[in-house]
Amino acid sequence: MLASAALTVVLSVATFSPSLLAGEKKDDKKGKSTPDTTAALATTPAEDALTRLARLIPRNSLKAKTGDVTTDNVFANYSLEQVQLMLVEYDKKLENATIQKQDLTRASLETGDRFLKTFPDSRVIDEIAIRQADLLYEKVTDEYQVARVGYDKELQAYYDLQSKYDSGDTASGLSKPIEPDAPKSNLNQVIALYDLIINNMPESPYVVDALYGKAYIYGERTEEYVYSELTRENYPMLSKENEDSLKLTIRRGKKQESITLLQEITRKYPDSRYTIDSYMLIGEYLFDGRPQPGKTIEAIAYYQKALNLMASSSTQSKYYDQALYKLGWSYYRLGEANPDNYREAIAYFTDLTDDIVKVEELYANKILPDFVRPDLKDEAIEYAASGFLSIQKKIDPTKSGVDRVERYFAAMSPERRYEPVVYEKLGKLYEDLLVDPEMVNEIYGTLLRRFPKYERAPLIAQKIIDQLDKATLTEQGKKNVEAGDRLYEERKRLFYSYGKTSPWFADLQRRIIAQNSGDTLAYADRATLGGALDPTILDKVDSITRIALYKNIEYGSDLAEVLAGYREAPLGTTIEKDPGKANVLYRQVVADADEYVKLFSRYDSSAYEALWNRSVILDQRLNRSEEAVDGYIDLAKNHAYTSHRRDAIFNSYGVMDSVMRSRKQGRFTTYADSPRFSGAEIPLTKEEEKFVEVNEAFIRLYPHDTLSITATND
Repeated sequence: MLASAALTVVLSVATFSPSLLAGEKKDDKKGKSTPDTTAALATTPAEDALTRLARLIPRNSLKAKTGDVTTDNVFANYSLEQVQLMLVEYDKKLENATIQKQDLTRASLETGDRFLKTFPDSRVIDEIAIRQADLLYEKVTDEYQVARVGYDKELQAYYDLQSKYDSGDTASGLSKPIEPDAPKSNLNQVIALYDLIINNMPESPYVVDALYGKAYIYGERTEEYVYSELTRENYPMLSKENEDSLKLTIRRGKKQESITLLQEITRKYPDSRYTIDSYMLIGEYLFDGRPQPGKTIEAIAYYQKALNLMASSSTQSKYYDQALYKLGWSYYRLGEANPDNYREAIAYFTDLTDDIVKVEELYANKILPDFVRPDLKDEAIEYAASGFLSIQKKIDPTKSGVDRVERYFAAMSPERRYEPVVYEKLGKLYEDLLVDPEMVNEIYGTLLRRFPKYERAPLIAQKIIDQLDKATLTEQGKKNVEAGDRLYEERKRLFYSYGKTSPWFADLQRRIIAQNSGDTLAYADRATLGGALDPTILDKVDSITRIALYKNIEYGSDLAEVLAGYREAPLGTTIEKDPGKANVLYRQVVADADEYVKLFSRYDSSAYEALWNRSVILDQRLNRSEEAVDGYIDLAKNHAYTSHRRDAIFNSYGVMDSVMRSRKQGRFTTYADSPRFSGAEIPLTKEEEKFVEVNEAFIRLYPHDTLSITATND
């Protein structure tokens, strides 16, 4: 009966009292109640109105209602001042709650300590002891964290003073600073309670809790334990010279003790709630220890046990993705010795990515559950790509091995959404190795061939162009010409496949507009890796496709001139004359210039030059002079740029003058003898209207030119 009564006392002390919940706290020194600081806030005149307003806001308004990130915008209806005031009030409440918790913890620990001493034979002594250990662990942890904040500030001040001292700054009488001592935590007190249960109550159901708690402290709080144990009392020979080696010895010893305790849990309590955690921690400590193949192989066995146990249970575990990740990493670490381990690593990284993507699709546009680890996805894909590269380097480093990636994913059904990202990561890895550009482009080319609608496709196409640019710097003669031709074709493909007028651009624009408008996107319309689409990508694509098109206009014009025989080939190259190919290029330049001028402002300098090239080619190379006139007139009237103004207006006049003269030469009857003559006004033909427009422009631009007199008479 006494034991039951005492237990009731402990539990009641650990319960929040109504007075504390109401905002009062006890002054330990005077034993009196003091008002809550939140209440005092209302008495401040400057904030009184806002405080009253904030109290009208429902307290549950700060809680998510549906879990849908698109609808739970809880602060949307509040002003900035209201939100700031809420933060101030909640900070004060948090501070009060922290003080209340400390008071309750202290009271509970005192009561529990008295119980353990007074009723050592109680039937519930093990339950009291484990709860006492948990409370003490929280108290010790909180105290250590507070001490750590102060220590970090002192340590930074020490480093600053040490830097001045080392630099010889002793003018102010600065003496050699003393490094502050690291804070020590009283974790030994917690360990003592765990040992009480383990050693004195072996039949207690709480032994497994004590074993895990002790193992966790040894394994996860090792550094604190090292500083707590590393004293001259424990190590009489402690000195600055052997301090680091002693720390390493203690650290390794505690890690091994933790592994031993965790193994005991998995052996004696295979069905406990700590079994999966124990397998994972053992794997972590083995993996993070000395990087020896034997330790990594041991770690794999424990990660696999954890994975199998999670797979056989019906509950989702936060460790599932982590186990896949660490298995992939473990096999990747062993890959240097055996390429088959790289294949295992790729398989586990793929399984991890599949699991994350599956959950993301299932919870599309909702808050993801805690058990999934989306933060591991990008790294898993990158190391899967690295695994493919490592295998290929072992087999044949002169090839990219992209066919191996294709075969790997071709064997999977359905098609993996993230597959293009693997190709992109692989290509980037080869880029960083500065290998032959052809190897890089083989990978990027495969990506574009298989996934032309990938939202980063134009950026990949630009990477191909960049690699070809590198090739032109090293190639000579005929190969340089071939590289230039390939560059021309790739730039052409970039613009017409992904530029502003392409279906790709229109589709991505639709998706981004919907996203920016707050619409719920279908999972298939989201970014390939499941996140939000990059809203800046269209601007990037517009820029690179614009540059590509203009470079093609320049290159096409120059090469056509050489092929037609109007210009010599560049130094060090030989290009045979080919009028037919020159005409094809001229026509393509005209089409490219039409696109460029249509899409970009006439006041853009590149558009100005593109229009000039187009007009000259039509006039002087393709014998389509009349089609050049509008371009010439537009160039002449352009107020932003004038470098081609005179030539443009003269050329337009020459063209239209020739056209009108040819029309006059074809007449065999006088106007008066024409059957159309009736004395009524006859409308001008299109050619005549154009000729008038040219004359008017010429007279306006160059009124004092001798040709203006002729134009006036015409």
